[in-house]
Amino acid sequence: MKSVRFAGLLACAALATPALALNVWPYVAVTPANFATLYETRPATLPLTWVTNPVGGTRQVLKVTVHNTEPAGPRDIAFKTGSVPAGPWYALSVYLPPDWATVQAPVTLAQFDKSPAAPLALQVKGGKLVLNLNFNHRDAGGVDPATLANSARESITLGQATPGKWHCMVVRTDWSSTLGTGTLQVYLNSAANKVYYTSNAYNSFATAGLAVARVGLVPVEAMDIAKREVLLDPIRAGNNSATPAEMFGQTPCQSQE
Repeated sequence: MKSVRFAGLLACAALATPALALNVWPYVAVTPANFATLYETRPATLPLTWVTNPVGGTRQVLKVTVHNTEPAGPRDIAFKTGSVPAGPWYALSVYLPPDWATVQAPVTLAQFDKSPAAPLALQVKGGKLVLNLNFNHRDAGGVDPATLANSARESITLGQATPGKWHCMVVRTDWSSTLGTGTLQVYLNSAANKVYYTSNAYNSFATAGLAVARVGLVPVEAMDIAKREVLLDPIRAGNNSATPAEMFGQTPCQSQE
């Protein structure tokens, strides 16, 4: 098994809506008119507001808000079931507003959702960006099934969560629950800033279904402030020919190489 971690967190600059990339899906510009044909939300009735990128340019992004008086649960978006072609690359981008309150309670901004736990999640906790990983080589059933309690876990502090900035994560996912197989690469804010890498190592669960890429707000059940709000860019997926630079070119961070 090979595992490499990289220190450093690069600030990102947001530009106008990028030109479409050959290897990155959707192959059309995402707009309020076609969003519902490409993506779905949790809950299904999640109110979304389109706003202009506050960092500059003409790019339209999504605003998500959750109040502590509302029922607990995720407020996020994912590709519409069956809409995205197979591909190992993903780009997930979240903007923290200037008034983002720093508390110890974790808030999940982006994740790959799967039972019994997300194999990969990006969280804000106490003003830091934290990468959480969960994985298990056990079968889903049998006498010793995979559970959250017997899963391997890893938590890596990546750096500061900066209010008034986009945080863009590009991931290559070759998911596996088999010992000796699987690859995972994680980049943050730039193709030059690889923050995590493993090869020949299991990194997921044997449970049914795919790990679903999601971006949004998943606060703890007892949210300790009145309101949380973030801006989202629709998720992108890249095929085998995509590169980190090409993926970042479709995010609000836009490659700084």
